Amino acid sequence: MVFDKVYFNRNFRFININPDKEVVDIEDIRRQEIDSVSITHDAIKHKFEDIKNLNSISNIRGLRLNSYDYKSLNELKNYSSLEYFNFLGKTDEVIPFSQLNSLWCVYLNYNKKTCSSIFQNKNIEYLFIDNYSGDSSEEFNIFTEAKRIGLVKTKIFEFEALKYMPSLEHLGISYNSKMTSLKWMEGGKSLNSIGFQNCKNIEDWSSIGNVSSIEKIIIESCGEIPSLDFLHQLPNLQEVRIIGTTSIGDGKIKNLMDHKTIKYLFLPIKKEYDIKLADLEDFNNR
Repeated sequence: MVFDKVYFNRNFRFININPDKEVVDIEDIRRQEIDSVSITHDAIKHKFEDIKNLNSISNIRGLRLNSYDYKSLNELKNYSSLEYFNFLGKTDEVIPFSQLNSLWCVYLNYNKKTCSSIFQNKNIEYLFIDNYSGDSSEEFNIFTEAKRIGLVKTKIFEFEALKYMPSLEHLGISYNSKMTSLKWMEGGKSLNSIGFQNCKNIEDWSSIGNVSSIEKIIIESCGEIPSLDFLHQLPNLQEVRIIGTTSIGDGKIKNLMDHKTIKYLFLPIKKEYDIKLADLEDFNNR
């Protein structure tokens, strides 16, 4: 099967391939202008020996290894044109990230033993990592070209690294029980979008109010936020989504409707709040 995907305004044409058994028709790939590969198998859980059968495809720009496991991914060192890489499975050997000079966007299930060389590739602009095991963001300092970063199920208690990322537009952090403070956000001068999900131990949500560039905020299932008054400090704020089980301690929502730049506001209405669903609908439909 051939399909097209767009990642952050770059176009890729993928073909599904099972590297265990399929013979690649190079002429057909050239004729259809295919430049990317998505690994597939009949079984949901499977471990491939390697990806050597893909070597005949030249100039692969996109590679989706998906959630399968691999004994070795050493062949990646030959993928000099690789821009997009998605790997949510596991491998037994070190992934040669440092040799992928064209790499631009990565989705990765992190394993320190096999994935640590990701921190030797400073060209990455879009990075989404699950299960990073460190408690500090220091290793991320290398990503000076980063535009979007997403961290899921990590133990990082800060992200001071953003001060080394002058072009960082978005930061998302999910399922982090170790993070208690957001004071480090004050170093994010270029941030225009932030998202937090299941980060229930943060104590100083008001620190967000010191990042004047922010335009969009999403907070999902993060426990109780004492107040949203800090949003009035954000002169460029346009969209706020408070979703899931997140609640607002003082119940004061209505005054946000006087914010000069907010265009969209969403949160589950609770009886303790000073607005009703009709008020919210009227605001968003005005």
